[in-house]
Amino acid sequence: MRSLFIGFRAPFLWAPVLCLGLFMPVFAEQTVVPHFDALLWDSGMHLNDTVRITLERYPQTAVVGAKQQQTEALRRRSDSLLAKAPNFYAIYGNDSPFDDTGYHYFETQLQLPLWKWGQRAAGHSLAEEADKETKAYAEALQLQVAGLVRDALWDLRLKENLHDLAEQALKLSDRLVETVERRVDAGDLPRADLVLAKSDRVEKKSALARAEAELMHARRRYITLTQSNRAPATFEERQSTQAKIVDRHPLLAAANAVIARLQANLHWVRRTGSGQQPSIYFGSRHEKNFANEPTIDSLNVAVTIPFGGDAVAAPKIAKANLALTEALAERQSLLRRLEQGLHEAEHELEVDQVERSLAEERKSLSEEYLRMSRIGFQAGEIQLIDLLRIQSRTQAAIRNAQERSIRLQRDIARYNQAVGELP
Repeated sequence: MRSLFIGFRAPFLWAPVLCLGLFMPVFAEQTVVPHFDALLWDSGMHLNDTVRITLERYPQTAVVGAKQQQTEALRRRSDSLLAKAPNFYAIYGNDSPFDDTGYHYFETQLQLPLWKWGQRAAGHSLAEEADKETKAYAEALQLQVAGLVRDALWDLRLKENLHDLAEQALKLSDRLVETVERRVDAGDLPRADLVLAKSDRVEKKSALARAEAELMHARRRYITLTQSNRAPATFEERQSTQAKIVDRHPLLAAANAVIARLQANLHWVRRTGSGQQPSIYFGSRHEKNFANEPTIDSLNVAVTIPFGGDAVAAPKIAKANLALTEALAERQSLLRRLEQGLHEAEHELEVDQVERSLAEERKSLSEEYLRMSRIGFQAGEIQLIDLLRIQSRTQAAIRNAQERSIRLQRDIARYNQAVGELP
């Protein structure tokens, strides 16, 4: 790329700006279009820092807290000594509206619902599996956010590369216009060539405006995702050595955790049955038949044991079993998608390696041909329109070579994402 700008010198007034650019954030940029989204590339920030910050502000993170509350509620239920809340009731009656013989009674009773055989253990198991699912969900969510951050950062890198090349192309076009103006004034070139050079400059400025707009869109997407205007200056990754989808893949682990919780829930529903719990009742009764007789006090103990109820429990069991079956099917579908994604990531990396090598070769040849064409233009051997055509092809070759290098690094990150590796 250096050969494109041999002999170019920045004006003197650019020197302080270039020096300040080493220490100032991106906020000092000059733009063609007034719309501007500021972004600071932070050399002290790492990719995992960005993922952590994004995860803290990501809307779905609130679901983790809700799942933790659900787990705690299930644990409190299974730790309870009673299967349900106890009940207390009292009854008072007398015959004053009728015979009025002085008969009256007062009765109290306390109901204590008891656990069925194995029901409490099933509740403990359900709470434990819910806790594991919550942790697996949090890790899966972290991987999903990491994928969004990876794509957003590499999209930024690609758009910045296009923007930088568009800027360089415009500077080159400005330099060419100056050269053509001098030669037109000297009578070496017709004035039509100056119009052609200026037309090329307008085209390059238009391309820069489009590239700038795409860059601002990419910045806005990143800022919206991360809720931050800071980004890591470097975020390249080393390719993972893992070559297949394993059970510890966060998305697969989360699916397995959901299945385990639903299995525990099915066991709980079966142990709960119709929903009626065996209960023990403690009560007292105080009764008086006539006004002049003493009150008879008695203590009551009763036990209720539900039985049958299969028809009542069947819909609940079927519903729980349906949810489990759907989760098992979804896990198999997820595994297929993950394996397909890994295959595509592997193939993209293979293509990137070949395309990058070819793009570098094409870039070198184009730069050499452009250098020779410039000499020919200076010597009057080729026309300006031919030089512009060659220059455009060279710029396209440079753009393709740089883009291929960036795409290779991006696809390494996508490969790591596919195998479930966090940054």
